[in-house]
Amino acid sequence: MVVRFEGTTPKRVPLHGVRLLGVEAIAIDSSRTVWISDRRAGLLRVTRDRLDAVVPSREFGRATTLISDRTGRIWAGSGNRVVVYDHGKLSLLGAADGLRAGQITDVYEDHKGNIWAVGSSGIHKFQNGRFRSLSEHQTLPGRAVFAMREDDFGAWWLATATGVLRLEPEELERALADTGHAIQYRRFDRFDGLPGAITVTKLPMLAR
Repeated sequence: MVVRFEGTTPKRVPLHGVRLLGVEAIAIDSSRTVWISDRRAGLLRVTRDRLDAVVPSREFGRATTLISDRTGRIWAGSGNRVVVYDHGKLSLLGAADGLRAGQITDVYEDHKGNIWAVGSSGIHKFQNGRFRSLSEHQTLPGRAVFAMREDDFGAWWLATATGVLRLEPEELERALADTGHAIQYRRFDRFDGLPGAITVTKLPMLAR
C-alpha cells in the first residue's frame, strides 16, 4: 500500500498493475516521477495510476534506501552492494568497485552532487566510477554509520551506534585526501537529550 499525505491527512493512492508485497523505500526524481522498491517486485515506477516493473527483485535485491540524484539516476543500498539504475542501464557496485564488505544502510547526494554510501563498514564516496573509503584507522566510533546528511551550512551529521556526530564542512574531504588526518567531530548522545540507542533497525535516521 502507498499513502500520500495531503497536508496532515493520509490518503491511500490507488495503483494498478504490479501487486505490492512489501514497500521498502520510495524516491521521487527531478521530473516528479515516483519510484518504489518492493521486496517481491523489485524496482517499480509509478506512471499515472499504474505500477510498472523496471528491475526484478532477483537483480535489484532488497533496498534499505532509495534515492534519485539530480541527473535522474536511481541509487539503492541493497545488502552489501549499491545498485544504480541509470535510464535503462543497471549497475551493481560491490567490493570490486571499492566498497568494503558490510551492509549499506544509506545513500546520499550532497550539495555538490557527490554520491556517498554508508553502512556497517563506514563511509564511502563515489568518484570516477568507483567508491573511495576512509582508511581503517580513520573509522568513527563503532565504525558503522547508519545515515548521513549535510546541513545548509555544509556540516555533516552522521547517525552512529554511539550517537549523532557532527563534522565540520570539508572534514570528510580532508580525511579522504589525507589518510593521516584524524577526523574531528562533536558527538550528541543521551547526555544531550537523545533518547535511546541508534541501531540499524531504526532506519531512516536523519532527515532535513
